[in-house]
Amino acid sequence: MAGCQLSIVIPCRDYGQYLTEAVESVLRQESAVSHLEVLIVDDHSADPNTVQVLFHWRKADPRVQVMQNTGRAGAAAARNLGIATATGEWIAFLDADDIWVPGGLQARWQVVQTHPEAEWIGADFMRWHADGSLDEEGFFKTRSLTHQLLHRAYESGTVLRLLRPVADFLQVSLGWTGTIMVKKALLLSVGGFETSLGNYEDHHLWIRLAHQADFFFVPEVVALYRQHAMSVSCEEIPPAYWYIVALRLLLRDPRLRAYRALIRRKLAALFEQNAYYHRARRETRLAIAAAAHAVLHQPSRMDGWRNLLATTLGRE
Repeated sequence: MAGCQLSIVIPCRDYGQYLTEAVESVLRQESAVSHLEVLIVDDHSADPNTVQVLFHWRKADPRVQVMQNTGRAGAAAARNLGIATATGEWIAFLDADDIWVPGGLQARWQVVQTHPEAEWIGADFMRWHADGSLDEEGFFKTRSLTHQLLHRAYESGTVLRLLRPVADFLQVSLGWTGTIMVKKALLLSVGGFETSLGNYEDHHLWIRLAHQADFFFVPEVVALYRQHAMSVSCEEIPPAYWYIVALRLLLRDPRLRAYRALIRRKLAALFEQNAYYHRARRETRLAIAAAAHAVLHQPSRMDGWRNLLATTLGRE
């Protein structure tokens, strides 16, 4: 789209019952964005209803484009195809089962207007429960660690600029996909989403972006994160599995050499978490292996050694 300022990438796989609400929540935004496009990337949907909804959006609005994911399937690959196809200077993301709230776009676009140096913008969101209820306040505002890092934004009610916040994002993610806006050039410079990851591909990207650019956080709820059965993973893997895989990739990234000690510290904590997970399931060998990995990543931490000893002796 000629002169497009913003491209919104929506990956979709069998979420036809939610997709129209997601797309309309974008198209109904009132903002200073004069030209935007919505790129729906179909990740090989098999559900007939979803196929019908996708067919509808191929013709319903000239601002909407529907394309088919190619190569490796998955949300990360779908988003990368959207990024590559996008004509906008800025790219935002929204999953097919979530929505933007009224005013959510302008709250972030105002940063583009007032901070021309900005390349990466985030904001808060609320969880949208199956019974239709919402959390009382934004997710990041109500979590102790994220609030600690973002409290200046909430107290002042103004945009907070975090300078190259790799260390902050290694503590905890301060971004959620449905609230993030990034310049396309910056996304391309870091290679987009890592398609080998089955989860935490977003957090993995945020950390790489944090190394390249300052993060501008808007202390407003701009999106709703729908909670439903289809959004919960049924994989029988430890809760920290994909987070560990993501951090191991970052540990090998030469650009993040200065942060390897912090990455190892986080890995140690995650392996300890997995050790407790396996101990609770009486998976002794896996628990010992996880506890040993925690020690290997942070051998100076005595709690790690005590956990390894207790796990080896089979203590609760």
